[in-house]
Parts: sequence; structure tokens; C-alpha cells
Amino acid sequence: MKTFHSFLRLQLLVLVSIAAAQQQTSSSLVRQDEPPQAPSSVAGDVAVGAPYDWKHPEYPKEALRKKLQGSVLLRLSLDEKGRVIDVSVINGDQDFIEAAIRSVRKWKYSPYFVNDVSTKVATLVTIDFRIDKYGKPDISARYKEWLPQNVFRVGGGVSAPRAIRTQDPQYSEEARQDKYQGTCVLGVVVGPDGRPHNVRVVRPLGKGLDEKAIEAVQKWQFEPARKNGQPVAVLINVEVQFRLY
Repeated sequence: MKTFHSFLRLQLLVLVSIAAAQQQTSSSLVRQDEPPQAPSSVAGDVAVGAPYDWKHPEYPKEALRKKLQGSVLLRLSLDEKGRVIDVSVINGDQDFIEAAIRSVRKWKYSPYFVNDVSTKVATLVTIDFRIDKYGKPDISARYKEWLPQNVFRVGGGVSAPRAIRTQDPQYSEEARQDKYQGTCVLGVVVGPDGRPHNVRVVRPLGKGLDEKAIEAVQKWQFEPARKNGQPVAVLINVEVQFRLY
């Protein structure tokens, strides 16, 4: 059998996605094959965005049988490597607390940096357990994010961020076996600290490659965008191309 070697080519597109820049106020459906996304903000300690590695919440069987719905607000304590080291319940429906905690304990975030030093932080996450019109579980998660008024677009006196440290994503086993190729586009807020925040899929690729792209880009470091000489947060698109040769 012919052996295929993967070649991964990443291209940073310094383009602002207007659609991605608009924060929405309702939660989105979390599918089993993509990470929970964060269309709305909640109050919390630090805006860390979405995890790059996660365990999808499971709908409690008894709650699903009884068609119960609810939400759980949790505070997550993260260590210097972005691992969840403690979970506390702020409030929530008793039927869903255990399932929410069991899920988030396995989540992993990119490290949070202060003055180029990774540090422990705390943040809030809300897990919404809903049932769609077909009686199927509809679970979404909300995180603290950079708010629209704090995020600029490249141009008009705002310089583009420059990637100074990148990491190539890994190929998923499913995509490798299927010899699957393509491009995943991520929307990324590059903060004044040069770190990626609010990483989300703008154009999905599937077969586990979107998750691999997020996992890699979460670890990038940028020279931040500037406005009037001061570092600012900007929204850009990052195109991650997966090719097999």
C-alpha cells in the first residue's frame, strides 16, 4: 500500500470577516464533531474563549426522558498550561450540574499569558441544555469573550497583526485514512497581548480537521495590531489548509 505523507500549509489571511465580527445574542447548536462555540458573552474573570480540547456534554438520560431543560453557570480555574484544576457552581438546574461538571473537567485551553508569562486564571462558562423540536438534545456553551466595541478591524489606521510563532496542526486519523483534503477558515480575535482569543470555525472542513486547526492556532503568538502606536484587539481570518502528498 502506498504511504502518503502529509504536508500542512498554513496561510494567515489578514482579512476581516464582517459576519464573524458580529456577536450574536443566542446560543448555537453544539454538534458532536465540533467544539462548543461562544456566540454570546457572560460576565467572568478572564476572556479565554473556547477550549481547544473538550469533552462534549452528555444530556442526562432521565432529564431527556422527562423533557427537562436548563442551564448551569460554572467558574473554571485553569492552571498555567490551560488545564481545568477546579470547578465551582455559581448557579444552575440541579438536573444538569453533574453532567456539566463532568464535561468541563476534561476541557483544555491554551495558556493565558500576562507579560509573556503563562499564569493561572479563572473564567465563567454557561452550559445550556435544550431539546429541539425533534426531541433531540441541543447543547451549547457560552464563554466570556472580547466584546465587539473592544475589537477593531484592520485598516483605517489599524495595522495588521503578524504571526511570530506558529504550530502546524496534526492530521486527524479519519481524514488521513480517507485521504481527505481541504481548507478550514477560523475567525480569530488577536488581543493586545498577541494571543488568539474567541477562536471559532467560520468555514468548517469536517472529519476532525476543524478541531485540529483550532488546537494549533490556539497556541500561536502574534505581534499585535496597533492603533496610534498602541496594541489593540483585531478580528482576522486564519485559513488552515490540509493537503496530502
